[in-house]
Amino acid sequence: MSARQILVATISFLVLITSSFYVFHELFQPIANYEAITWVYGLKTLKREDVIAKMAKEKLSGKPIILVNPLRISNRLERHPLIASAKVKRFIIPAAKLKIYIEEAKLWARYGSLVLDDSAETVVNLHRANYCSRTQTQLRQAVAPLVLIESSTSIEPKDLKMLLRLSKLIETSTKLKVLRIVGDREKNFTIYTNHYYFKVGLLDKTVVKRTERVTLVLDQLRSIDKDKTDLEYIDLSLAASEVILGRKQVAPLLKPAVKQVVKAAAKQEAKTLVKPLPLPKPVPKPATSQA
Repeated sequence: MSARQILVATISFLVLITSSFYVFHELFQPIANYEAITWVYGLKTLKREDVIAKMAKEKLSGKPIILVNPLRISNRLERHPLIASAKVKRFIIPAAKLKIYIEEAKLWARYGSLVLDDSAETVVNLHRANYCSRTQTQLRQAVAPLVLIESSTSIEPKDLKMLLRLSKLIETSTKLKVLRIVGDREKNFTIYTNHYYFKVGLLDKTVVKRTERVTLVLDQLRSIDKDKTDLEYIDLSLAASEVILGRKQVAPLLKPAVKQVVKAAAKQEAKTLVKPLPLPKPVPKPATSQA
């Protein structure tokens, strides 16, 4: 074995021993402040302080990173009402570090004290007292862009899922955000955007097909009059083949019968189409002779 080979082997051995000692030191070195070595990714609504506060309940201070359980931290973070999933990874090289990847819950609506996600599942009940005031305050701030659901009667979970589906259909058709959903005592529902509102009626087996007709109705409306601005609501609650287009001068809360609405619309249309008869020409006066 040459002197050069011995030197290379010695240097490699020393590097291996040094790196092993470094890794061993980093693994078992107690860490006093885990907040300083924690990196959080994926935050939109939440703040980093909220994640750190939730993680602090694991009481990691003073523990070496080898004793940190990433799965345990992930499970604790996912108990937060606005966190859909959390992944925690430990890193040792070049320095001890925790990386947390957050996927926030996609909020959809508020129904009473319940905040629902984009699957119409309850994310949090604002009336429950076991959430800290910071979380409740944050949820109240996040309520503004949510769809507000109001109903005179209680809404079952399957109906909430149906309302979510109908809202997505209307948003796709109108390119507008659904802002409010209102149900009456007969469980007829109306879905509001900032330009139209849609009377979808009962959530029966035909409601999806009726709501799917929104695109066709709006396309026909735009082809007739591209500058139409007096449209107020579209009534999708009827079983007839026509979709009744309401206007501002028709009070939608009166719920007129279909025949009356159609008859009034036809009568109004007939008035605009019938041209007035021409006035009779004046009869010339007979000429009189002068003496």
